[in-house]
Parts: sequence; structure tokens; C-alpha cells
Amino acid sequence: MMMTMMMMMMMMMMMMMTMMTMMMMMMMMMMIGPNLLAVTYDNMIDEEAFSLLNEDSVKEMVSAVGPRMKFLKKLQELKVL
Repeated sequence: MMMTMMMMMMMMMMMMMTMMTMMMMMMMMMMIGPNLLAVTYDNMIDEEAFSLLNEDSVKEMVSAVGPRMKFLKKLQELKVL
């Protein structure tokens, strides 16, 4: 009985984390656009990695200057929050 409760709690926590990740991805899509969201997905950028991004790492991911500058601008705005 106790083990079942613990397993249910763990599953609920995992579902909540998945929902939070989906919400974060949706917010990122609205802020940076679907093309740049695909770049973050392709490079396995999660919430922790996103907070660690800097200009050099973004330059490696986004080769075109225009989209890279937009991404960096949004990155700065998000890091301020």
C-alpha cells in the first residue's frame, strides 16, 4: 500500500515536470519563434542549459546573423526575469 502511494506520487511529480517543460517550451516558442525553438530542441537545450547559454554557444547553434541577434535579445530579456 505504501509503495503504491509512493509510486503514484512519483508519477504525479513526473507528469507535473513534463507539463512545466511543455509550458516552458510554449513560452519560448511565443518569444523566439518556431524556427529558433527547433534549434533549441535539436541542440537538446532544456531549462538549465537555456540559462547557461551565452553569445558563443548561440553563435554555434544559429549561423545566420539576423536570427542569432533576435535570439540573443530574447535570451537577455528572459535572463533578466
